[in-house]
Amino acid sequence: MNRIKCFIENSIFVLFFVLMILNACDPGDSRLHLDNKTKKEIFVEGIFIKNNKEAKRQFGPQEVLPDTIQIVSITLENLEGIFNYGVKYYNDSTLDIVIYDKPVVYYTADSRFANRDKSLIQQLQETGNYKIRSYTYDELKKKNWLIVYPDDGFEQGRPLNPEK
Repeated sequence: MNRIKCFIENSIFVLFFVLMILNACDPGDSRLHLDNKTKKEIFVEGIFIKNNKEAKRQFGPQEVLPDTIQIVSITLENLEGIFNYGVKYYNDSTLDIVIYDKPVVYYTADSRFANRDKSLIQQLQETGNYKIRSYTYDELKKKNWLIVYPDDGFEQGRPLNPEK
């Protein structure tokens, strides 16, 4: 009888522990997808641009392989939270999707981790060497969270003033 009681107590503890771990996971969002219809890799990021400056990066940059549809990982927030943030802090209900055609992500010796090349991103933004398309929450929802590059009407970027 003691063994059964011990087994039940241990099982309850393990179940509780597993539930706590699952609950502690990042509140990520995997609804957003990007369909790269080009023959080369691209790098995507979502930012708010205010007063011709990068106001706040929401995700990315992330590599998207040629001729593929990939999930755009949003790890620290969900899409509703991102758009609410834009409205609250920037009075902006559009999220700018920026596409770079140069590698702006480099991988560390431990290939599980990638870092963004801040100097190259800043250089590309200062020269306007990127493609951009703004989306509202409702637009993305109607498109079933699928961004199609370049078919969605991406335009040439404009030079941004760096943050001082």
